[in-house]
Amino acid sequence: MRLYFPSKQLRLNHCVWVVFSVFFVCLGIFFFVDSLDWQAEAAEIQRDKTSSRTDEADFSQSVMLGPAQKVREGDTIDYQILLHNTGSKRPEYLELWIPVDSTSAILASAPEFSFNAEDRDLRWRGMVDPGEKRRFTVKLVTIPKSAGTWAFTRASIDWGSGNKGLENKGLVVETEIRPELRPSRFILPGGFGIEWTELFILSYLVFALLFLIIGRRTIRSREIQRLETSANPPGQSIPTEKIITYVMSGVFLATLAVVLFLPGIVIEDIRMHVSYEKTTCTILDKKIKVSSSGSIRSVGRTPPKGNLEPLVAVRFIAGGKEIFAAGSIAKSSPFLSDKSALRRLAQYDLGKSYPCWFDPEHPRTFVLKRSLSWIWYLIGIVPLFLFFISSRYLVKTFLGRKASNEGLPSSPIQ
Repeated sequence: MRLYFPSKQLRLNHCVWVVFSVFFVCLGIFFFVDSLDWQAEAAEIQRDKTSSRTDEADFSQSVMLGPAQKVREGDTIDYQILLHNTGSKRPEYLELWIPVDSTSAILASAPEFSFNAEDRDLRWRGMVDPGEKRRFTVKLVTIPKSAGTWAFTRASIDWGSGNKGLENKGLVVETEIRPELRPSRFILPGGFGIEWTELFILSYLVFALLFLIIGRRTIRSREIQRLETSANPPGQSIPTEKIITYVMSGVFLATLAVVLFLPGIVIEDIRMHVSYEKTTCTILDKKIKVSSSGSIRSVGRTPPKGNLEPLVAVRFIAGGKEIFAAGSIAKSSPFLSDKSALRRLAQYDLGKSYPCWFDPEHPRTFVLKRSLSWIWYLIGIVPLFLFFISSRYLVKTFLGRKASNEGLPSSPIQ
């Protein structure tokens, strides 16, 4: 019987495979043991966190919710803040702080908060037991001309116990403000609505276009007639009367826009004194808006110089419904200095009620004082005077020349 022994090369290969197998088995055992140690360490850290959390108050699960529906200019924005203590102790210190610094809305209602009108912030201090949930409601009302902007509302929760310092939880909600929906005065074919403002602008543009076309043709025809009857060769100089006609035409079109704008102010003043209904308004908030930059200034601090607009938020009853609205108290005075704006706001105290008038067709439109828009009337005196002069000159130019040309004897035919 013959025995066969593996060659030396084959024995060497087997040894190499054995060595590699033992190496990888040892490496796998090492990683397995290391993972067990890591899992044990993570579980210990989690237990430490849980024990520390159960030993102290914890408000990290608190939330702030914004409106579920779309918000439009003039609407109110309701925020819900839910304080939830998921710890096992009552904190020694707990404060909820909400700054009311939005450039698109002002305060309408916050029944459980104390409001600092100078710093413009809401604060609540109290206690929440372990496992307890407490809900707060804050209502803001959007200001005029806020469509297309965003209302940023922030809330901060500070709590702590003993010597461990304060913990903080920040909440932010962003709300887009869409344009206000109003019923259109006229419904065009296809369902497209148009209001008085759009109708006036459209009429003005159409009239201006027709005036330029007809006026140009009229001036051109008068120029041809002048050249036919004049002894001077054409192209020597531009008549002074022609330049005056062009200037008067420009003045007429520019002042015509003001003439079309003023009747709207007059009609609104008449409606304010005739159609507005009287009620009682409670002042909820007041502040000054810098119209050029849109920034907000508190009442107790002197705002920068510029075009300022004093705003108030009010609550009143209209048609049996509670209405929250915000508006300017200087509609008849569009240009106010810082002292005038502060003086007007100082006439109204927060929480007090004053007589006011609202528009029954649009209840969120209100005034605290009924007055006439004297500043707009004074501004419109100069344009009205220029409109009268320019229109009178153009009528005489076009109609008068036509009459004089028709009265001229015809030239004899040579």
